Amino acid sequence: MVWESVLLPPYAALRRLKGYAAVEQRLQYPRYLKALSQLHSVLQSTPLAGHYVLTGGLLLGWRREGRALPWDCWDIDLEVGEEDSDRLFASLPALRAAGWRHRRSWAHNGGGLAEVRCTRGAIGLDFFITRRLGDELASWVFAKRDGTWLQAEQRVPVGSLQEITFLGSTWQVPDPVEPALRAMYGTWEVADPGWDYMESSSIVSREPWNRPPPPAPWG
Repeated sequence: MVWESVLLPPYAALRRLKGYAAVEQRLQYPRYLKALSQLHSVLQSTPLAGHYVLTGGLLLGWRREGRALPWDCWDIDLEVGEEDSDRLFASLPALRAAGWRHRRSWAHNGGGLAEVRCTRGAIGLDFFITRRLGDELASWVFAKRDGTWLQAEQRVPVGSLQEITFLGSTWQVPDPVEPALRAMYGTWEVADPGWDYMESSSIVSREPWNRPPPPAPWG
């Protein structure tokens, strides 16, 4: 209706209003925690059970603060070994039944699978595909900078895995976890608001990405 278009500002404009982002974040955090718990229950019933590992902000939040980081409540990051890619794709129907939509799968320049992304509402779920190279674990991240898509390869020390209880569920994390966090975040014990994953100390190479994704299906 015409009056709605006049009275209700576009969402992008709404987010620029002073204080709106903070309110939005407070509303999002409990939704995020609920989605995380439900996701774990779903994955435990799939072929991927026991074959995914916490990484990124969730891993950092668990180790440093014992909680999911309130300002990082829009994405869930998990690692899956490339040898378990078939398990991941076999689990997508169960994820879809739980409301997670498979948005896209990305390949790195070498042609191998690098990332599988799903979404449910405003929450993203990223499965980063890892490859073991000696005593390091390699994975790939992507970003569009100055109009050009870039690929970055990152490597972190690899050890064994340990099970932890976090947010009421049992998860797998690296053991020990500190070397991986140090590789990704540097001084991980202290929050760094300016941290950029494409500038992480774990990055060993950056290059133009020759397999950029098509436009997202939602525009």
